[in-house]
Amino acid sequence: MPSPDRWLQWAVNIMPKEKQKWLVSMMAECEQVSNPVERQLFAIGCFKVAILEWARTRKGLNYIARAGSAFILMAGCCMGVYVATKSGAWPDAIYISKIITGLCVFYMAGSALILVSIKGLKIYAAAGFSAAMMGFGYCRLISSRLESLPTDYLAALCLEAAGLMIGLFFAAIYFNLLYSPGVDDAQ
Repeated sequence: MPSPDRWLQWAVNIMPKEKQKWLVSMMAECEQVSNPVERQLFAIGCFKVAILEWARTRKGLNYIARAGSAFILMAGCCMGVYVATKSGAWPDAIYISKIITGLCVFYMAGSALILVSIKGLKIYAAAGFSAAMMGFGYCRLISSRLESLPTDYLAALCLEAAGLMIGLFFAAIYFNLLYSPGVDDAQ
């Protein structure tokens, strides 16, 4: 288990600047605790408070919202891949299961971009929306020529993908508004 000094150092690293004075006084108070177990618990408590204070900042809220969104999107993708692999056992559903798996892998890349780059997420969402709408148009064009593929279902999947891409695009704009590095870091 990390030492109390290590817990306090981590707390210093994440505590917002306006709360640093409080943390300095808590560090001095921690030095006064003679029992090693109580000192360890006191330092861990200071670290917990630092995490909560960080989470209340715009930057903290941004990271929490982005991580939550990425988790939800990734969980949905994993569920989609699971359903696609189960339905792929039926010969007439093999095309649909491949398309669902492809869409889920595409969405997984989006969930990674939510965590890494908001600018990249906007470009990804715009490109995904364009591709989904082209897929929708293509399914509508070939629907009369291909009877073996369920083009109505594929067109509906394309519309669903387009809707998700629009949602990702607006989420990226929201995340940009939630935290602008110059606003929070300048204080």
